[in-house]
Amino acid sequence: AAVPWPLDPQHGFTHRIPESCFVWKAQAAVGQLEGLRVKIPGAQFDVSVLGDGFGTRTGAVTSWVRNSAQVAAQLLGRFPVDRAQVLLVADTRRSSFGLALRGGGPTAVLLVPIAPSDDQPAEDWTGVHELLHFSHPPMATAEAWFYEGVVTYLPPVARARAGDHTEEAAWTELFDGYHRGHHRSGTGLPLHEESRRMHETRA
Repeated sequence: AAVPWPLDPQHGFTHRIPESCFVWKAQAAVGQLEGLRVKIPGAQFDVSVLGDGFGTRTGAVTSWVRNSAQVAAQLLGRFPVDRAQVLLVADTRRSSFGLALRGGGPTAVLLVPIAPSDDQPAEDWTGVHELLHFSHPPMATAEAWFYEGVVTYLPPVARARAGDHTEEAAWTELFDGYHRGHHRSGTGLPLHEESRRMHETRA
């Protein structure tokens, strides 16, 4: 089982279930899982590969997770939590997708495209985006305009400062985002309501 709950150091493999399990959404995985541990200074990530996995690309995808965490940590001075669970899913979609969850402990769920190129994940900003979510406190869905806005703005900046991006590429990514935002005015609801319903309306 892959769960975000912390281990109870006095009872071996017994987990302590935090109160946040009953407040915030969580994600766990049960079954035959490929488990890996990724470390950066000041933080460790319990990575579980779900489904059929990535085959020969597992190392590249794991390196992408580590690099994403390092980029986030470099921007912030240190990674915002000392431990997080990462669930990796090989996916058939063209671009990656992720979720950051807080129930029971920080969990990043990353759906990574199955692509023939080993270096493809390194070009993807999704890992940095999802891991940067742990830099702000848990917030209600109605405040998504703020927390999604912040972690959409920060990855190009973080990646440019880390040397993963050129300055020109970072500015291009930011202006592309501003352009998309300007032409997607939502459904006409007030901002807090638009945020609360964003998963339904895709606004």
